[in-house]
Parts: sequence; C-alpha cells; structure tokens
Amino acid sequence: MQESRYFENRWFAAALGQGEKNESQGLDLRLLVGGGVGRRLVQSNRSNIALIVGAAFSEEKYQDRTEYDSNAEIISAIGFDTFRFEHPELELSTSFVVLPNLLTKGRYRLQANGKARIEILRNFYWSLTVYETYDSDPPSETSRRNDFGISTSIGWSFK
Repeated sequence: MQESRYFENRWFAAALGQGEKNESQGLDLRLLVGGGVGRRLVQSNRSNIALIVGAAFSEEKYQDRTEYDSNAEIISAIGFDTFRFEHPELELSTSFVVLPNLLTKGRYRLQANGKARIEILRNFYWSLTVYETYDSDPPSETSRRNDFGISTSIGWSFK
C-alpha cells in the first residue's frame, strides 16, 4: 500500500505499508512501514516515471526462528507506467526497489515487479505479472535468497 501527497513541480511525499509472506524464502511474516519523498521524472497523459527515496522499518519472522527480527532499511525505487485508453486498451507497469539494511552490514533486498494488461475484446482482458524478490543475507539458514514467479489471468471489467 502506498499513499501519496503531491506537491508542485512533480514532487510528492509517500507513506508506505506492506505485509508479506513468502514460503519459498521461509518468511512467515514481514511487516514494513516507511515513508519518503519522490519526484515524477516523466508525467504525461500516457506515461509516468517516478523515483522515490526514503526509510522503512520492518519486523520479520522466519519459519525456523522463534523470534522476530527488527530492521531499518533505506528505500530507493523507480517505477514506470504507461497506458493506452483506445481499443485495445493497454497497461504496462514496472517497479524496481532496492532496500539496503542499516542494521545488518552487507544485507540488502531487491524487489522487481512487472505487469502487462491488454484488452482482448471489449472489456475482456488478459494480464501477465512477473516478480522477483532477492535477499542477499536472509537471517534464516534454511531460507532461499530469491523467489521468482509468473502469473497470468483473464478477466472482465464491468464499466
């Protein structure tokens, strides 16, 4: 979840919140809250490119550990969105986030996401989502460093 407050000259402030579970990485729960400032480098009626920098705090619980780990991280992210409203409608979005850990030397996390959604017939859509998560030094010895996934779906929009 991200809430933004926009200012002049394409600047904005953002509040971030995230809950995450990842069985492939042995993560039972990660709760993250943070905030930052950002700027839209490109802003048009078809595309947006934005950068954000900030700080976040998280609590993590891994499957083979009984205690929660507390973390402080720096957030640096870039996001790109483009869309077309004419038939066939098209939406593409990507984001890349780097989260260096301030409490564990050398540990950082990376998150990359991509989504494509295209209108096949009037209000009938196909979408493809791709994600990658990486942790350079997970606290759990049994955890994998990365998780990659692809999902596809079809749907109908009631407009």
